[in-house]
Amino acid sequence: MWMKTRILSIGLLAAWALPGTTEAYGLGQQEHAAAAPNGPCRIAGTWVGNSPPFLPEIGDQTLIFAETITPIDDSCQRFSSVLTAVNPELTFSGLFPEAEGTSDLYATLVRDGANRYRVLLATTYFTAPPPEGVPIRGRVIYFWTYSGTVTCIDAGCTEKLQEGTLSLYSNIEDPDRVFPPLGVFGVVDQDTDDDGFADPGTVPIFEAPFPLASRRLME
Repeated sequence: MWMKTRILSIGLLAAWALPGTTEAYGLGQQEHAAAAPNGPCRIAGTWVGNSPPFLPEIGDQTLIFAETITPIDDSCQRFSSVLTAVNPELTFSGLFPEAEGTSDLYATLVRDGANRYRVLLATTYFTAPPPEGVPIRGRVIYFWTYSGTVTCIDAGCTEKLQEGTLSLYSNIEDPDRVFPPLGVFGVVDQDTDDDGFADPGTVPIFEAPFPLASRRLME
């Protein structure tokens, strides 16, 4: 889920082009470029990585994830990413104990230099679906977005580091919910029309740096 206020940002990311770059790659050339160690598509592929725990003092653990990055234009300026947590922590360190499931994490990356990319990512957490035959859906409990950069550590982009800020939003109303470790004293529904985006002018209930380091899965 993305903030309504970031829809424009997504559009700008999608339309952005690398300054000074005039190279264009057709589909056949793109396939070749993707395989080239120093080609423009080199970040594409499958990755395995980790992120340190938010609150190790209360038992939070290191996140392990797998990620697939795919070019979405012929010039390899823009990429889509699907990131799957191998060991998801559903409750956000205990703030939302009723959460029972999570979506994958979905992102758009836009090249911002030879080895650097802008990234915008989002995911949701929800209650378990009802029993089969019951015509209702599981309820979204909370969601978060992420804005930052991805940097290839080496020229061939076999390792990368993602750095940015996680912004947390509530999808439920509970003024009595108190969670001092995150500085939360009551939560409100920040997507009142249930359209999948935070309401305009909404301020995250929590923000924090969220680094992710990963290595390419190679033959």
